[in-house]
Amino acid sequence: MRNRGEKAGEAEMTWEQFLAEDELETEATIPSVMERAWKTISNEGTKEELELKVHEVMKELGVKKK
Repeated sequence: MRNRGEKAGEAEMTWEQFLAEDELETEATIPSVMERAWKTISNEGTKEELELKVHEVMKELGVKKK
């Protein structure tokens, strides 16, 4: 959690704070949203690689790149 830096302030968070945040309503809906997803975009590379993957999905959806 501390090393991934996914959210602002996460590196300073205590374990108790992390567990409390995990119980928030916004976190609770994630599994049901994931069940409805038709596409998964891996975010394990560079920012540029992620942007390319997002643009590919947007193209599949018929959304034009600005």
